[in-house]
Amino acid sequence: MVYSMLMAAVDAGDPVHFKESDLFKRCQAAGIIPASKEDLKRQTSFSKTSFSKTLGSDQKEFSEKHHLTLELVVDGMWCPACAWVIDESLHRADGIFSSRCFFAIDRLKCSYNPLLTSPSQIKRIIKNLGYATHELDDERRHPKVNFELVRLLISAFLGMNVMMLSFALYVGFFSELTGDSVRKLSLPIFFLATCVVSYGGWPIFYKALAQIKSKAPGMEVLISIGTLCAFTYSCHNFFAGSIHLYFDTASMLVVLTLLGKAIEEQAKKKVRKTIDGFFALIPKKVCLITSEFPYGRYVDIAQLQVGDFFKVQADEIVAADGIVVSGRAQVDESALTGEARPVNVTSGTLLKSGTRLIAESVIVKATAVGPDATLGQMISVIEHNLYQKTPFESQTDRMLRYFTPAIIFLSIVTAIFWLWTNHPMEVALVRAVTVMVIACPCTLGIAVPMARVAGIALACRNGILVHEINAFEQAKEIDTVVFDKTGTLTYGQWHLMKIDAKRGYDLNFILQLAAGLEKESKHFIAAEIRRKVTKEGLTPFAVENPALYASGVTGYYQGKLYRLGSRRFVKVPYTITFEDDDALSVLAPNISRVFLGVDEKVVATLLFGDHLRKSTIKTVKHLIDQNIHIKLVTGDDESTAKQVAFKIGIKEIHADMLPLEKASLVNDLKASGHKIAMVGDGINDAPALSRADLSVAMVTTNPLTGHITHITLMGAEPSQLVNFFDLARQVTRKIKQNLWCALIYNLISIPLAMTGWISPLVAVSTMLISSLTVTGNTLLLTHTKSDKGLTD
Repeated sequence: MVYSMLMAAVDAGDPVHFKESDLFKRCQAAGIIPASKEDLKRQTSFSKTSFSKTLGSDQKEFSEKHHLTLELVVDGMWCPACAWVIDESLHRADGIFSSRCFFAIDRLKCSYNPLLTSPSQIKRIIKNLGYATHELDDERRHPKVNFELVRLLISAFLGMNVMMLSFALYVGFFSELTGDSVRKLSLPIFFLATCVVSYGGWPIFYKALAQIKSKAPGMEVLISIGTLCAFTYSCHNFFAGSIHLYFDTASMLVVLTLLGKAIEEQAKKKVRKTIDGFFALIPKKVCLITSEFPYGRYVDIAQLQVGDFFKVQADEIVAADGIVVSGRAQVDESALTGEARPVNVTSGTLLKSGTRLIAESVIVKATAVGPDATLGQMISVIEHNLYQKTPFESQTDRMLRYFTPAIIFLSIVTAIFWLWTNHPMEVALVRAVTVMVIACPCTLGIAVPMARVAGIALACRNGILVHEINAFEQAKEIDTVVFDKTGTLTYGQWHLMKIDAKRGYDLNFILQLAAGLEKESKHFIAAEIRRKVTKEGLTPFAVENPALYASGVTGYYQGKLYRLGSRRFVKVPYTITFEDDDALSVLAPNISRVFLGVDEKVVATLLFGDHLRKSTIKTVKHLIDQNIHIKLVTGDDESTAKQVAFKIGIKEIHADMLPLEKASLVNDLKASGHKIAMVGDGINDAPALSRADLSVAMVTTNPLTGHITHITLMGAEPSQLVNFFDLARQVTRKIKQNLWCALIYNLISIPLAMTGWISPLVAVSTMLISSLTVTGNTLLLTHTKSDKGLTD
């Protein structure tokens, strides 16, 4: 292939006889092309180890720059220790740059060096540990038979027969059974229990062995040791003709473990349901419109590029962000915003990816595709968040590494104690097995991650995008909320309502000059000025050297320096009032003034009207009722800020503020001991957002993946902040409840097992009940009502 490209580059003609050319021979001599089959075999057998040595000290730098990412669904994980085993095994493999396996969602994200390993080798490592893997969408494309359910049903059927026959055998403790009767009852019990332990317990034993090899023992190790001890001791007594058999214990340990994990898996699926449904929004195909196919044809989504035209029909998911160029339809945006009301779209409307058309069809011009589109950005944020760990969760993982060895040590101590006190071997064995099977490391391991994933899923359902997992913890500490005004408490959809110009200045001149100054700006006001100029059929003036600032814009026109912006930016030396301000307030409660000045003089004032968001007043009232302090910050003048603050019930305002002054205000509040939530919209709020304890952004055209925000309100309504505060309290409460449940259970159950108050069957039952209690408690969170905390 390389040779053909070279031949084409020099226009060497037909390369049929390329092996006879000088170029081919020189390539062979240089070793670029193998000279023989033996040479080819020698080159392809070049080991990863030798290649790693060749890279030397540059290997890490190479991996960081050129690594690939592999995401898989991992089946068969029974507790967080399973995820830790997978991570540890992959970290020790050649070519693995990083690995993060998350138990709560059965997902693995791995970065690897494609020159040292491959996806197939990574899958093979995981398979050798006893876990199955498949691609993220394979489960939807190829539904598979649930073999683990079949294993459970067969094991349960055989286990019940073991219990039934064992009950008949236990009668021999109270009434004399002949030796022939004991053998006839013991033989089928032995065969049935062997089937249960070997077939039903195989996945447990396999994973336990892999955990021991990886030096990361988990719950499977405890269950395996307990089961094999009971089974081996029973086999010894069976061949010795003794009636003291514990085949029923060994069998039911396996059956109850399989049953508990089956129930837990269903619970995990319910927790993941919302998130899986969110990922399912990604369309695989798009109806692309080209000159060859003016009516459109369906192609792979990867072929869609910015600037392409595509058609969206009823019940289809919008594949990319774009502008509607023709048609009209109703759109369901609930998957993104949490708002169930349909939205009407017509020509010129911005359509977001991930939304669904309810009726009709439209043709859209793509403005952002793939990871740059709204849906792509949201999925990137969610994926990043799912693989994050809170500091407390990391501490829990470290505790799990020592939990199983500690329980094994306690079991050995228990057996030695009972033997030392002159008790029979079977008593010591039963006590030791009970200690092993009653301990529940998975309860501790799932307490935090399950509640966390449930919280993320519920936030998505309510149109709240969580960027940082510690947002839940931060939210419950907030005592002060700082609101930006424009685009946050108001829609930010400015309408130019009036121009008051100095005598001698034409209104069209003011408009054209303002449009020329705002030519490069993306601010709401700039967009409205340009829209007004276009509507009036005017042309913006060619302003020289335009410069954008946080509070305005400057530029030269006909040799004069003009300034357009806030009162402070234009340096207005006096207060300007208008007789018809009250009349304008009826049309738009929020009036903002933008001043145009030249040579230190104001020549015109542009009045813009904005409307409060529909949930603003109720949100502010609700927060005040919760004893949360509310502050309003804005770059507008003080009279405008007071007008808005009075209408929505905010007493403390800070007007004429530059972005760094907003950030300084947040710093001062934090220094005085307050926990601050900053709610803003736009680049000018970034400094203040970065300094707040909880940074909240309204959804805008800015990228959603910014690192300065903790959460984004996709519905762009202040009421969603109240919803998140309520959700954060619920998530934190569930985590505390789960941790206390796990701690109290282990503190009580392990000593009882050591003292002999509990049998092995009761122990394994209580262990599974403990695990299912934590899972069930988390499921209560997923059933929280998803309707708005504040009605409109």
